[in-house]
Order: sequence, then C-alpha cells, then structure tokens
Amino acid sequence: MISVKDLHFSYNKETHAVRGVSFDIPDGQWVSILGHNGSGKSTLSKLLNGLIRPNKGTVTIDGEELNDDTVNNIRKKVGIVFQNPDNQFIGVTVKHDIAFGLENRRIERDKMLEIIDEYAKLVEMDKFLKMEPSRLSGGQKQRVAIAGVLAINPSIIIFDEATSMLDPEGVNEITSLIENLKGSKTIITITHDLNFASKSDRIIVMNKGKIVSDDTPDETFKKLDLLVNAKLDIPFNLKVYNDALKNDKINQKKELMNALWELSLKK
Repeated sequence: MISVKDLHFSYNKETHAVRGVSFDIPDGQWVSILGHNGSGKSTLSKLLNGLIRPNKGTVTIDGEELNDDTVNNIRKKVGIVFQNPDNQFIGVTVKHDIAFGLENRRIERDKMLEIIDEYAKLVEMDKFLKMEPSRLSGGQKQRVAIAGVLAINPSIIIFDEATSMLDPEGVNEITSLIENLKGSKTIITITHDLNFASKSDRIIVMNKGKIVSDDTPDETFKKLDLLVNAKLDIPFNLKVYNDALKNDKINQKKELMNALWELSLKK
C-alpha cells in the first residue's frame, strides 16, 4: 500500500528533518512511528500526504508515485487526523463538521446523510450530531475528527499525535477506535508514547531524521538502550524489567523474569 524510498527533507540547509528514510507498509497494517520532538516523525507524515515535497526520494501510494500530477488523487486515499482536533473543525455542529469533506466531493444529500449517520455511530457520536464541537470533551472531539476522515473513505489514515492532548480516558477511547479499524484500513500513528505504540502491529523508531529500528512491538521493547538514546519515555513496567535484568539473584529466577517480561509488554 505504501512504499517510501530514500526520502530526504530539509526545512533549511542546516536542518535535515528526514534523512534517507525507506520502508514499505502493506495493506491493512497498523504501524506506529515513534520519536521524540524533532525526530522527523511529523515531517514524515506530511511527506506521505503531499503537504510538503521531499528534496529527494519517492513516496508511492497504492502503486502511484506522489508528485504534482498525482497529489490530488493520492490525498483522496490518505486521511490525516491531527494532534489538535480544534484545527480540523469547520462546521457549527458535529453533523456539519462530518459533512464538510463530503460536501467538497459533491456527494448527493441523501447519500451524505446516510454516510454521516454511519460514521457518527461507528465512533459513538451519533447522539451528539446537533451539538457544537466546542462543547465536546477532548476525546469526543477526536472522535468527530476521525468520523470526518472516515466519511471520505480513505484507504490510509495517519494519526499525527492524535492522543497527545487527551486525558487517559480519551486515549483509551481513541485507542479502542483505532483497534476496531485495524485490518480494514492501513493505519499510521505518529507518536512518542510507547504504551500506545505497543498496541500496533509494528513500530518504526526515528531519531535525528533517520530510522533506527523497524520491528514488532515485542522486539522493539527489548532494545532499551536504543529507546533511551532516542529520548523516549520508557514505560514503568519496562523499567522494572530492565532493572531486574541487572540483579543477578532476580535474573536467575526464570519464572519471575518471564512474568516481568509479560508485564512489560502488557497491552
């Protein structure tokens, strides 16, 4: 579904945000791209949707290379949910906001109303269609933003730090929704949250504009030094396991170590 080859991007001659990045993502996979602020992960998300142009390299979506001639068609296939849902709100009510993308595509009214109802129910916001977005909680706002993206039916959805401004309840709501979408959509989550990323099929870790790891969550979490060097916040359970590894007496107790490892990867 997605193929990225030797991608480079610089905001100026001194700052290289993305340096030689290459990866492939098959249809239906959920990939988390991890990195601290300034690692290049959010720049990469904009390159994937054609919001900015690479200095070098290619992005191919569903067999079609992203360029000036194909960008409009590719944007129909790639939807983005941004960090702050308020930046995506256009309509005066939830219903109007979900309808925005459909109106731009000139979907007939009866069909549009069916689509709005379908995706409002999917994100469990069908009871809030007449409400002003400003009166919603953070998690509810993100649900509306996601419904607006789903309504235009992209095959790929990028969640760019979509949980970073939410409380734990809101994070759980959005995580559950993404898990329900997994398999039916190709999903990319841009994040610095290892707990959130642990639920994905695959984790790509970026540091200083480069990919430093591309593996399953289980294997990624074994690379503790790499995660620390990438300036990521290590989950408490993983810290406990790592400390236990350094204790010879505890390390010799295989059952305890296995239990700690399972706990460190608990999703």
